[in-house]
Amino acid sequence: TLGRELFQNIAEGDLVSVALPLLVEFRAAAGERWSDYTRLAVAMALVYDRPPPAFWPHHQVGQDKILRQKTTPVERFKFWIQNNEDKKLMLDLKKLTVEQAKFVVDAFVPEEELIWAQKNVRLSRTSFEKAFFMIRYDTARLKASKLDWMSPDYRLETIKKEGGICVDQAYFAMIAGKANGLPTLFFSGQGASGGHGWFGYMRSDDKWEVDCGRYASQNYSVGNALDPQTWNRISDHELAYLASRFRDKPEFLKSQLHLRAAQLFEENGDAAGAQTAIENALAACPQNVAAWDAKTALLETQESAGKELLAHASAAAKQFMTNDDIKVRYQKVLASVSRKLGDTSSASSIERKIITQQKDERAD
Repeated sequence: TLGRELFQNIAEGDLVSVALPLLVEFRAAAGERWSDYTRLAVAMALVYDRPPPAFWPHHQVGQDKILRQKTTPVERFKFWIQNNEDKKLMLDLKKLTVEQAKFVVDAFVPEEELIWAQKNVRLSRTSFEKAFFMIRYDTARLKASKLDWMSPDYRLETIKKEGGICVDQAYFAMIAGKANGLPTLFFSGQGASGGHGWFGYMRSDDKWEVDCGRYASQNYSVGNALDPQTWNRISDHELAYLASRFRDKPEFLKSQLHLRAAQLFEENGDAAGAQTAIENALAACPQNVAAWDAKTALLETQESAGKELLAHASAAAKQFMTNDDIKVRYQKVLASVSRKLGDTSSASSIERKIITQQKDERAD
């Protein structure tokens, strides 16, 4: 179980030399409860292998005002287990996947902050978006263009008492959700009305609500959050794509194995074998965008594959029709290849279509 959970969730950039010793400590701390909390341990190891970036949780609060976690990762691991065993959390941490649990354990605040939220933010899971509006909006501060937090500390209790603007509302809701065992993210984005902050949370096991407070300022932004495992940006659209849980199915694992085989073929100079393995990966799990990207990279190395690349990019755009980010990425490939083949009219038409299809909701 440990091997499967660890190797299915390791991402490029994870510091395995830090994560593995943490897992050893977590295993010793869990004792006889280890099998119940293996996924939680893997999530924490992959999140705590490096500290959050200096600007966490956002740019509009001074680092001297943020309350940082005082306990070690092992002590925080014990805290989560104890709170789960005492049934203080909305969700059972034993049932969360690694991908879900990492959006709970990335609460890098003192335990007293988490305990305060458990006592003072009492909302149901289906109505947790109301946590955003528990913070009174400080209109006077906005009108005075005082966008940075002014009070001496950034405690949840202080934010609740003094009110705040959108980033403070989003931070409050995000930490409050994690404190109650609910996976949450802090989103920010740019739109027609300027910058805005809101939050998202896992409303049901396979569905994220990513619009909590998003339209409070009539700001139709595309949202970006930080993935606590890698600290790379992740959009709300990517989150919805990942939350579809296709990666938990045997078809995805089979697809990944074919991709690994393709790498081995390529390393041994067998281009035909690599291409066959990539085709097998696509056939096994068409939802696996890595397989589409692998074929794209392969075709781009072949000078005579222009028309084949066009067909491939068109099929990819169709496959990911409901995921704007991936669809647009492949529409751009279509435009680029069309232009290289001398079909500038088609290239310009595709680029206009990208803007037309997205202009109502995507300021980016």
